[in-house]
Amino acid sequence: QLEIASLVKRVEEEKTEEKTEENDGKFVLEYPEEFQESYGKELVLDKKPEHILIMTIQPVMTFYKLGINMDVIPESWSYPWPDDIGAEVISWHGDIDVEEVMSKNPDLIIMSEFSANKYKHVFEENNVPVYISRNFKTIEKTLEDMDIYAKAFGKEDKAAEIRAEIESEVEKLKENGAKGETRKILILSGVPIQYVQSENGFVGHLFDLLGMENVTPQETSSTGMYEINMENVVSKNPDLIICIGKGETAEEVKELYAEEFNKNIEVWEQVDGFKNDNIIYLDKGFANSCGINIINNLKTMNEMFKDGVK
Repeated sequence: QLEIASLVKRVEEEKTEEKTEENDGKFVLEYPEEFQESYGKELVLDKKPEHILIMTIQPVMTFYKLGINMDVIPESWSYPWPDDIGAEVISWHGDIDVEEVMSKNPDLIIMSEFSANKYKHVFEENNVPVYISRNFKTIEKTLEDMDIYAKAFGKEDKAAEIRAEIESEVEKLKENGAKGETRKILILSGVPIQYVQSENGFVGHLFDLLGMENVTPQETSSTGMYEINMENVVSKNPDLIICIGKGETAEEVKELYAEEFNKNIEVWEQVDGFKNDNIIYLDKGFANSCGINIINNLKTMNEMFKDGVK
């Protein structure tokens, strides 16, 4: 059995060596392990792409911070792109205009996994390579994605700097969480009040790092978003409510929620977090993850909870 295992290992090593030799001098963009069954181990191009078109907000700030040029990026309502980002900003709402995309002459398109089924084959049939970007899962997976891009574009040193800064803020958030109380939290994802977040959601993940107990269980949703069930909310009785909104400031978000709470005031008054006005309002910067730009969210939360959650 040991001989067979040794033989299998040697064959695999030889295959890896052959693959490495085959890719010498080419541009190789690897996929995270969880995507390899669907999209293969890597995307291999004859040369480094020079006209990159990105259709999803998740990788944009990663490219920007790593110093990788982009020709076209999507509009972001939750976070204003830096003035010197150097890319054309296009608003894609609903269906993607294939002709418009092709008119930009991209030599690499990066899109979300949500768009892949509908559009990946369309652009590949037009001889444009497509890479599928992972949607937000955790900070660690966001950093893994950054490392993949950094390796492909030769930006490993810059990626190491960014990783160190983000990991430092994560540790600080955990330390701050330990200073205060462990609260039972409910995270509302916007108005109208329809969805809540588990710890697998963007904001849910941040409060999980703080050590909070989320009353929304993580079940089958890959995004951590679930339709709200008020019976469950009353039953779980969270003592802290987190409200995320599209307002520019927390005060604007509070105003947006006031009317929503009033629509169902009799039920909300049965929830301790609401009765005691123990509510945190987060502005639109928390409404969507912009990849490694999560560093800004971490710094904001570390300032908010520098003495723990009370």
